[in-house]
Amino acid sequence: MESGYVGTQTNWIYSHTVRCDVQPAESSITAQIYGDRVYTMYSVICPLGAISDDYKLSFTGQDKAEYKVVSVKNYLDHTVVLAEVEP
Repeated sequence: MESGYVGTQTNWIYSHTVRCDVQPAESSITAQIYGDRVYTMYSVICPLGAISDDYKLSFTGQDKAEYKVVSVKNYLDHTVVLAEVEP
């Protein structure tokens, strides 16, 4: 993948494992915002600050990150992340 610097590429590496609650992101509000894309998204509830908006996620192991973070909402004691299948 091309990076923001001329002549370089981004190499994604495995960083760490986080225990989270993963659910389909099929709420009516999310559907209004993202349309049909909502069917390829997950809502991930995790500890505060465990995931940021430049992360890529894998739910199957360390091999390949299949999901990109679309939005991050920090609350008082947890973070809600919206993750979408990467094309």
